Amino acid sequence: MRSLTARYGVSNEVVAVNWMGESQRSRLKGRLRRLNAAELGERARERAEVTRYAAHSSAGQYLLGELVYATDVASRLGLAETNNIDGYLAASDMDGVVSRHGLIPDDAGAVTLRATSMDLEVVRDMSKRGVVLAALDLAESLDVRERRAGLNAHDAALGSLRA
Repeated sequence: MRSLTARYGVSNEVVAVNWMGESQRSRLKGRLRRLNAAELGERARERAEVTRYAAHSSAGQYLLGELVYATDVASRLGLAETNNIDGYLAASDMDGVVSRHGLIPDDAGAVTLRATSMDLEVVRDMSKRGVVLAALDLAESLDVRERRAGLNAHDAALGSLRA
């Protein structure tokens, strides 16, 4: 388990967060100990509305400045880096971002926007703490390798809670 924990950037140490009280954190940790990776994904499914887009090749550098996204996740999860863009933004900003960058809805597009009503500072904090948020996204992928990498990272994170 140690190598999985090191590989996926998770640990069983208690991390203080300012957006959740101590009793909430304790109840959440107890619930998470009873879940498996698939159940965790199911419970977190409504965290954002996901839409894929096609974009001009020059849009990426500007688009990334408006999104919250995890960096270096692919390499930590054993996946090849891609030029795809995948990130979170406030649901209220979605139409403006799509218009500003000329994004076109496309189920096979290289841009994935995750519109959320969660506080983006909480999302940003989660994306910096490890791979769990990105793993939630990958576990919903239609690509078998990405899905497996996401589920493995979930298993490692949940296993560290049980240790």
